[in-house]
Amino acid sequence: MDLLKQLYCIHSPFYREWPMICFIREYIRQHVPEAEVQIDSWGNLYVVKG
Repeated sequence: MDLLKQLYCIHSPFYREWPMICFIREYIRQHVPEAEVQIDSWGNLYVVKG
């Protein structure tokens, strides 16, 4: 539930999602270090584990 609250507090309107992308990327890197995190040129976030 705390994660959901943190996500709700991030201001990320349409076409300005970079703060949300950065938060999720860092959260994944800290909590799932074996996952591969990539961002493409469009700003899509890809997470692959296993």
